[in-house]
Parts: sequence; C-alpha cells; structure tokens
Amino acid sequence: MKNKYLSILVIFLFSLSFNSSNATTHIVEVEDFEFNPQNFSVQVGDTIIWTWHDGFHTTTSDLVPTGASHWDAPIESSTPTFMYVVTHPGFYSYHCTPHQSMGMNGTFTASGTTSIIRPTQNNVPFRIAVDNENSKVILRYTETLAGSSEIRVMNISGKVVFRSTPHVSVKDREEVINLTGANQGIYLIELINEKSRFVKKVIIGR
Repeated sequence: MKNKYLSILVIFLFSLSFNSSNATTHIVEVEDFEFNPQNFSVQVGDTIIWTWHDGFHTTTSDLVPTGASHWDAPIESSTPTFMYVVTHPGFYSYHCTPHQSMGMNGTFTASGTTSIIRPTQNNVPFRIAVDNENSKVILRYTETLAGSSEIRVMNISGKVVFRSTPHVSVKDREEVINLTGANQGIYLIELINEKSRFVKKVIIGR
C-alpha cells in the first residue's frame, strides 16, 4: 500500500454559500495564446476554473458588474488553476496581461436575479483532515445542519467520483471519503444542504 499512498494538500482557496444547488462548473482552457472557450454564458452561483496547459499567462479582470469582485491571477506551471465564483449577474471581461496585445481576451455573461454572498471561513460547516496511509479524506462537521445533505467529490472535468447522502449532519460527526485509486489532479469537495452549497478544493498527487 505504501507505493499507493496519496499526498493530499488541502487548499482553502474559497468557501461559498448560495441559493441554488444546481450550480455548474465551467472549465476555461488556457493554452497557446487563447482562452477556450473565449466567450460563454453562466448562471449566478456557477464556478469558473481556468486551467493551464502551457506558457505563462494570467486571468485578469477588466469589467465586472457592480458589486462583483475583480481578480488577477497567474496561470502557469506552479499555479495551474484559478477558480472564480460568479456572484452577480451581468457582463464580465478579462485578459491575459502578457498577451493582451495578441488578442488573448475573454468574456462571459452571467444570468440570474439574485446575487450570492461569499461567507467568511468560519461560516463553512465542515473541516477536512487527511489520512494519507489509507487514501481517505475525512470530513468533520463543525455545526449541526438541518435537513438532508449530500457530499460530492468532482474532478476537474466536473465528473462526480464520490457521492454520499448522510442520514444525519451533526456537529463533530465524521464522513469518510475514500479516494483509493484516484488520479492525480484537482478535486472539489462539495457539501449541499437544503438551499446551500459549500465547496473546498483538494489537490491529489502521488
């Protein structure tokens, strides 16, 4: 088993809660001197992930709707992804700073009538611990949640690789996520409860 141990780094990149459990993850490939897709549509609450393939680039916002957050992130070998949660409806435009003059720009338009609120770290109702030896991630609730919950783990392409529906979601209870055999890459651990959704990012490497 030792040769199959996973080295898992949990990155608290962001935490979020919003009024729809049907959010979508959109992948933007960053390669050559273009964003692919260059222009697309999303819904408020969706997540956009820029994914590096080659070169040194950035994703840097130009125009965002009133109340939305600007961003400026490198996309290169040491920081191969950047994730952005769409919080407000409207038109967004962005560029790659080193290659803007070469036409490396992108846009997306967000539909939806309700803006979402990005909570503080303390509002996320779970923590993650890692069991490297047994290739498991342990989710521990930090508060009791009312109603039914669902836990999902998705890879970078949005495919669900683990799903669980806990019968109870009470403080200090642990949920074991078995990732034996998981490929190296980026995964999203998602907890959906009633009309809220909470996400943490996990990087799995051998």
